[in-house]
Amino acid sequence: MRTKDCSYLPENMVGKVFTSLTVLRFVGKSSFGNYMYRCKCACGKTTVVKGTNLRAGKTRSCGCRRGTNFYKHGQARKGKITTEYRLWESARSRAKNSKVPFSISVGDIKIPKRCPIFPSIKLVKNKGRMQDNSPSLDRRVPYKGYVKGNIAVISMRANRMKADMTEKDLQRILNWIKEQK
Repeated sequence: MRTKDCSYLPENMVGKVFTSLTVLRFVGKSSFGNYMYRCKCACGKTTVVKGTNLRAGKTRSCGCRRGTNFYKHGQARKGKITTEYRLWESARSRAKNSKVPFSISVGDIKIPKRCPIFPSIKLVKNKGRMQDNSPSLDRRVPYKGYVKGNIAVISMRANRMKADMTEKDLQRILNWIKEQK
């Protein structure tokens, strides 16, 4: 007797992520008999999508990512993608690779004028590669992931130091500095 694959029954699709769309709930069948789902796009907008289009990869967003156009829903200024959106998209990718929670939206990312750790560093939205004064999205407690209340925008320099340094390392540096006086 053959077992039926139940992975794509309406109730089993809820919570699954297809590119930028997360399935929220089953809404019913279309007049053609297709399963229809309410999904939330990574940009924050909700949309109703056919299940077959989700699984086949035909529908990957609410429409904000058509082709290479990522500019819908206010994610661009004067034709360029915002720094907040770039930080959000990079964080989403890192969360997926690291298998840590990710539930922030672009609107949760607020870039301060200066680095909260090193106030002498003015954060500059650089073009091209990241520099010490570039804004960087930090997870305050790494294993909690990219969730509200656990993220902060700090300088790339501070984030790099925080990532590489243990509390013992920091204490050794402080002791060495005190010895030099």
